[in-house]
Amino acid sequence: MFFSSRGSLIVAGILFLAGCACFYFYWRDSDSAKREKTTVGIVTYVSGGKSASVYYRFKIDGVVLNGGGDACRTALTSKGCAVGAPVLVYFDHNPALVTRLEDFRDASYHDWFTGFGMVFGGLLITVMHFLSRSKLYGLDSQDEEEDSSEGPAEVLHITPNN
Repeated sequence: MFFSSRGSLIVAGILFLAGCACFYFYWRDSDSAKREKTTVGIVTYVSGGKSASVYYRFKIDGVVLNGGGDACRTALTSKGCAVGAPVLVYFDHNPALVTRLEDFRDASYHDWFTGFGMVFGGLLITVMHFLSRSKLYGLDSQDEEEDSSEGPAEVLHITPNN
């Protein structure tokens, strides 16, 4: 059974770590939402199918920069996020430049729910691991064998000959 194996604890640990990473991104994005600014950019490349990565070019203070990400929710025309279409770029430049094609507040909500789901899943797997190894599921056969012995064991007394 999966839950009684060490693999379940490894999966739970990975979920905990990934959830902590999502909580870090939640904190970073919610902090950036307080200082976010916007500029208009142009989509330069779209890769992938349904879960496409969108690459874009934009200017901040006359400097041309490139960015990319998985979400494109800020198309400014009916062309959507096709190559050559204008998009609204959200950015925060404190301490390093972070850019998105979605509002930082919306991204932080997504990160929080994803992190919560991963940590909750890791917790459930951990609980199931320990429950599957307990007497509730009857998998701890060594304890059952010890409990099934009848009465106390005979004690052998050895005395020296006088």
